[in-house]
Amino acid sequence: GIRSTLRRVTLPHLSPAIAAGSLLVAFYTLSDFGTPALMQFDSFTRIIFVEYELAFDRHSAAILSLLLISLVFVILYMEHRARSKAQYYSTGLGTKRQPNIMNLGRWKWPSLVFCGTVVSLAIIMPVGTMLYWFFQGVIEGISFPDLGAVTLNTAYVAAAATLFIVSLSLPIALLTVRFPSRSASVIEKLCYVGFAMPGIAVALALVSFGANYLPMFYQSMAMLVFAYVVLFIPLSIGVIRSNLLQLNPKIEEVARSLGLGPGKILMRITVPMMRTGLLAGAALVIITIMKELPATLLLSPIEFRTLATQIWVGTETASFSHSAASSLILVGISVISITIILLQEKAHWQEGIKSTHV
Repeated sequence: GIRSTLRRVTLPHLSPAIAAGSLLVAFYTLSDFGTPALMQFDSFTRIIFVEYELAFDRHSAAILSLLLISLVFVILYMEHRARSKAQYYSTGLGTKRQPNIMNLGRWKWPSLVFCGTVVSLAIIMPVGTMLYWFFQGVIEGISFPDLGAVTLNTAYVAAAATLFIVSLSLPIALLTVRFPSRSASVIEKLCYVGFAMPGIAVALALVSFGANYLPMFYQSMAMLVFAYVVLFIPLSIGVIRSNLLQLNPKIEEVARSLGLGPGKILMRITVPMMRTGLLAGAALVIITIMKELPATLLLSPIEFRTLATQIWVGTETASFSHSAASSLILVGISVISITIILLQEKAHWQEGIKSTHV
């Protein structure tokens, strides 16, 4: 029956993926700063920030950061071990085709209730709370800060960092896919080190380094963009690399045989064919940068505020209407970015189906 198949076949095959996913959730929970800080929960990240920002104790903050990084790498090692045990099977040639729709029968309504509960708790309730506080402020006549300038700051720094990240990710992805070697693999893995470390630990390290050795870059836009590059370049590399793996290298070889140089092949053939992956990677990076809090708080120039820091300031001063307004703008931008990602994935999926039918 269905239950026996689930218990004896499906779950045993899914157990490595479940273990890997659980460990990744533990990693993000351990490294998250915004939620524990706003909830006044004494997590590693919040205590590190308090020690540095309020107690001015860099040594304690550095020791706690090293301990946090050690725990993160232990979790990543466990995730790698769990993921390496996973096995993937295919019953066909791997071609894309329309999915088969199954009739859930009596499980239809329980499934709808479960999915509806998840959506309500994850989306409807938070957005509803934001709207309540925002309109409450409007009714009370509260003067909101210059949200236009804050939104422009957020878009400006996110776009600048994303441009650098995508520009660096493309050659790294090309190197690892088209010219695989041990050195290329090492370069790719080194890029993932920054993503593995909590943002507050990276920001604290850059604060210390900039204050002691590069004071001209301390609390500058260049230092902030560099922190974003260190933290989020793996997001772009992963998307571009997966997209590049699906491109037939023989097309580039034919162009090379016709006399085109590497630069022209890249700009005329490879990049246009990777447009979907580049746009999806850029959208993913932008949305992640916009909601990044600890690095922005510690490294941004004086009086430079983004939507994330505006939410933080509003919550710290109990100005919930101000936080709600900034949150709604950030949610709106996030929806646009996610829509771009989903549309690009849908277009890529439909192209795969058309090529299969041809």
